[in-house]
Formats: sequence, structure tokens, C-alpha cells
Amino acid sequence: MKIIMLGAPGAGKGTQAKKIAEKYDIPHISTGDIFRANIKNGTELGQKAKTYMDQGLLVPDELVVDLVVDRVNQEDCSKGYVLDGFPRTIPQAEALDKALAAMGQKMDYAINVEVPDENIVNRMSGRRACVDCGATYHIVYAPTEKEDVCDKCGGSLILRDDDKPETVLKRLGVYHEQTQPLIDYYTKAGILKEVDGTIDINDVFAAIVQIQLEPGMLARSKAGHDKNCIYVIICVKDEYVYLADGQLRPVCRAKKKNLRHVQPIKKVCSTSVTDDETIRNVIRKYSKSIG
Repeated sequence: MKIIMLGAPGAGKGTQAKKIAEKYDIPHISTGDIFRANIKNGTELGQKAKTYMDQGLLVPDELVVDLVVDRVNQEDCSKGYVLDGFPRTIPQAEALDKALAAMGQKMDYAINVEVPDENIVNRMSGRRACVDCGATYHIVYAPTEKEDVCDKCGGSLILRDDDKPETVLKRLGVYHEQTQPLIDYYTKAGILKEVDGTIDINDVFAAIVQIQLEPGMLARSKAGHDKNCIYVIICVKDEYVYLADGQLRPVCRAKKKNLRHVQPIKKVCSTSVTDDETIRNVIRKYSKSIG
């Protein structure tokens, strides 16, 4: 399962990317982490990136894509990954698609965490940071015990320049200019999904999980006596999925399972699959492909 997370600064896409990675045991990948790892390890790509960064220049799209592709080719990405903060522009998206196509791969979802600008300004302007230890708080969502005093070290708290309303509005302007074309791009590709980012964090995550579970998709059981068994999803209803393997669980006796206990793998059938033989064949083919 290969996912791109989209969302304005402060929308919570990074938080959701981490939750997705944890639930499905796939890497959470950000370009910042990739740069730091390659520079630290002294790789050829890392040295090239450092040359630009040391001059205060943007790393060219071609090099960024090379770094991302190198990362997703690593063994821990065999089951999928979550890209956070990349791509940011149409040229990056096109270059990524081209590179993945050359490897016989493609992205499964681009998930946009939708939050109005007003909400984001309120969220970010409520952040506070300790001048001594760097700990972060929020005056509404994560307040300190004593106002403007760090719980960890007793240092003073400040509103960072990056979190001031006027700065946030400028960042949002740049984001919308760059990202709206990306939203259109992934809409045309048929993989864009949107979730309401104004609701509770756990409810946002539940909505994302439900997006990824759809009829015709291969899925693995994560709990119960059938743990690790492979099924095809027949339908999704409320908090449950109905699963069939064409044998012990034919379509007419599909297994009901909680969304939390199912891991999506990939889309393999039409949404109206009702043929047990087809289900057996796609499960057999997938099982052979993973040895």
C-alpha cells in the first residue's frame, strides 16, 4: 500500500502519516529524513544534495526523486510506505510516477487532510515553544500546568515567528498555489481521497482507514484465529468489512470483521466481484508472488 499525504502546514498530515505507518507496519517517509540519512551516511546522492543545501539552494527535483526512489526500493518498503511532504509540485509528481512506472509500481492513494485556513491559523498561533529545551505546547490542546512556563525545565515559552498568524497565512498562500494543481493531478489519476481534518485526530484516522478498505481489495487478517489469512473484501459497512476467500469463506458466507483487524494489501478485483473462483485465483496468484 503506497500512500501520499497531502495537507496544509498544521493540518495534521504528519500525525496521520505516523498513525498509518504504525497500523500497517510500513515506513513513514519524509524528504527531510531522507536527506539527513543520506548525508549522514555519506552516500553519493547525499553528497550531491549537500552541495546544493550548503549553498542555500533548493535541491533539484530530479535529485529529490532519485533520493525518494532509492528509499522506497529498500526492503522495509516491500509492503508499502507513506510519503509525507513529497511530492509538492506537478513536476515532482510526474517524475515520481515515471520512476515508479519504470519499476512496475504506482501510488495507491493520495490522501488530502482538508482543514480551512482559519482553523490552521488558530491551531498554529496557539503553539508555544520553550526557549531553553525546545519542548512544544498548545494553549488549548496541550497547555502547560503553569501559564507560559515549560513543564519540563521551567523555561519561558514563546510564540515562534513561524507560528505567528501573518507568517502562517503567507505559508498557506504558497501551499495553495503549489498544491491545488497536485490535487487536480491526483483527482484525474483517480487516486485522490479527502478527509475532514477538523474533527478529532482519532476520527480522522478512522476515516483514512475506511478509505483504504474497499470492495475488490486483497486484505490480511490482523487478529483472531484467522490471523494472517488472505481474503478479498466483498463490502464495507460502518465499522466492519465482509471478507471471502472463495473456499472456507465463499461469497455467500462472507466473514464479518472489524476494520481495525484488517490490513489492506492492494486492489485486485472489480467492486462487484461475486465469483468464488475469481477470488481463489487472485489469492493464489498473490500468495505465489510473495513466496
